[in-house]
Amino acid sequence: MATTVVACALRYDRAIVAHCGDSRCYLVRHGLASQITRDHTVVRNRFAWNSFESEAAESRNRHLLSRSLGNDLFVNVEITTGRCSPAMCWCSVRTVCTGR
Repeated sequence: MATTVVACALRYDRAIVAHCGDSRCYLVRHGLASQITRDHTVVRNRFAWNSFESEAAESRNRHLLSRSLGNDLFVNVEITTGRCSPAMCWCSVRTVCTGR
């Protein structure tokens, strides 16, 4: 069994976001949400490597994770840092797979 994780630490005017899998972190500023993290899925990796095929996006395996917690002893966690202000809102979202 494996799981995904997203964590955000705020200190003064700095934010650190760590994530692994397809859980997401969004930054909401002035009413607009922007995705800070990128999914660690096989389809997303193909898209990033410019070998994306339209059939892959429609595949039953489109949620197959390329990184997750629990499959291996060690995992490569992606870390993003940035400045923040009181006008910003950080949101984490976990994707739920329903099997449909």
